[in-house]
Amino acid sequence: MKRIIVCSILAFCISGCVPTYFGLSKEQWESLTPSQQAEVIKAYNEREAERQQAENERRIIEEQNAPLNNLIGVLGTAIPQQGKEKKNTTATKTCSPDGSHCTYRSTTRSSGWHVGP
Repeated sequence: MKRIIVCSILAFCISGCVPTYFGLSKEQWESLTPSQQAEVIKAYNEREAERQQAENERRIIEEQNAPLNNLIGVLGTAIPQQGKEKKNTTATKTCSPDGSHCTYRSTTRSSGWHVGP
């Protein structure tokens, strides 16, 4: 298992060092005609613009949610960690027909909610 992980990391590092041209290897890039290269550049730039737009939208949403996240954090520390809990205990007595032998059984059930970790 260790060997697989090490080999995977090495392969990833080595592949990261291979130069690419708009997502293509050097050989693939050189095999394209100038018009095909222009198409690849255009598609690459469109994907990059979409990625940047998605990142900007994520950042805007994160900024919009910041006050709510801060409030949740403050409330989480302000509310005591002990929850309200209701316990219901039921006791049952079972006896033999002549009453000489009885058994007692007690069941406790807990219900309610708990705030906090």
